[in-house]
Amino acid sequence: MTSGPVGQSSAGAAGDSSWQDLLSRVSTFPTLPVIVDQITELVQLPDTTAREIEAVVMTDQTVTARLLRLVNSPFYGFAQKVTTVSRAVGLIGFEALRNLVFSTSVMNLFKGDGSSTFRPSEFWKHSIGAAIAAKNIARRLGEKQVEEFFVAGLMHDIGKLVHHEFLRDEFCRAGELALERDILLRQAELEVLCFSHDQTGGIILTHWRLPHRLIAMVTDHHDPGRTQEYARDAAVIHLSDILCRAKGFGSGGDNKMPRLDRRAWKDLGLTVGDVEQVMSQMEQEFEAATAILTE
Repeated sequence: MTSGPVGQSSAGAAGDSSWQDLLSRVSTFPTLPVIVDQITELVQLPDTTAREIEAVVMTDQTVTARLLRLVNSPFYGFAQKVTTVSRAVGLIGFEALRNLVFSTSVMNLFKGDGSSTFRPSEFWKHSIGAAIAAKNIARRLGEKQVEEFFVAGLMHDIGKLVHHEFLRDEFCRAGELALERDILLRQAELEVLCFSHDQTGGIILTHWRLPHRLIAMVTDHHDPGRTQEYARDAAVIHLSDILCRAKGFGSGGDNKMPRLDRRAWKDLGLTVGDVEQVMSQMEQEFEAATAILTE
């Protein structure tokens, strides 16, 4: 981990102080539930069975209920009802289930109240909308592990929650500035904090030991071209964020529409028709996924 924000050559004294303060609190960041680590370990073992995965998931009835509801929702659209976790594993695979368990678990980690400029409930609606968009874009691109893109979409603004939790006063000032000047919250964060939520998102995802690819999708979703190895992956989240804002799903703390990165659009190779189909899927899946994940 660096001693300053990624890509930030120099910051003011206040920004340096805030950044160092944030880094000093990494050990106090929320930790993932034990069930996520247990399933991650099982998924990595070659001889793990669906029954073994089910036994772990069943130790958390809330996660079990959400998982089965999600698998039976329009998110997947299976013809027959899925009634057991082992059946769900058989249909979607180990990695997909691990990602969905992560998604249903992480949303309970931040329980702070909102402010006049930032409401966690609207934040999660925006995040879920972006997650659904990312999954459907990835599917159109032929990606096999679309749930990883769902997780990246869900986590793309997680740094905002960290700022809200640990740097409340500064983050509120950034939110006010974003609304007053009609700019992106990210730009306001850079002016007030001298670093932004995408950078902080990388810190907490690293803290949770998530894959490098997923971290890159989060840290680079505002600037997909910054990474060559994962440029197209980050471009998926970049477009997902924009489509979610266009649909008006929730709020990320500002009223500004990000500019579509031309290189990102070219890397994705999508058509306007593809985007229209993705937005249609977002409409079909949003309410069900939001009801399940935010209950």
